[in-house]
Amino acid sequence: MKTYVNMISRVNRWFTMSAGILVLAMVIILIQDVLRRYLLNDPTSWALDVSRFLLVYIFFLGLGPALETGHHVSTDLISSKFNEATGKIMVKVVNVLTVLFGIIMLWQLAGSTIEVFKDGRLFPTVVQIPMKYVYMITPIGTLQFILTAIAGLIQSFSTETIEKENADEEKAAEVQA
Repeated sequence: MKTYVNMISRVNRWFTMSAGILVLAMVIILIQDVLRRYLLNDPTSWALDVSRFLLVYIFFLGLGPALETGHHVSTDLISSKFNEATGKIMVKVVNVLTVLFGIIMLWQLAGSTIEVFKDGRLFPTVVQIPMKYVYMITPIGTLQFILTAIAGLIQSFSTETIEKENADEEKAAEVQA
């Protein structure tokens, strides 16, 4: 299980790096467009469209990493209302619900993605790009979100096991002393 969690973490680091590169590209595109628009009075016709498409990629590449680092879904609000034992149970419940949410989201997005792959629709924008090239990141990012949620669920159970083993070791050390 530790191998699975480490693998998910490595993929999330790669997704984070990719999203960061895309953010940098989007910033460069928008800055050059602003400079061209206001300094040279020669705006591009494509910068806003490309930035929108990049934003979709950035969002879906960031789903898994945001969940892993606690920046997406947080259980602090729920767990702080209960005692420690109930809070641990609530964390597990929230992790299960997050996995279920991800599965439903994947099902919906995969259906839309399959449709645009079948019919070859284009975006009604200046940049005539097939929708499939933008939509294809949605099931990939959502699948990574689900795998990250499963890793979080595994960790919530393994953390409890590790805490129990540590407590047993402390009791054994006390008995020996």
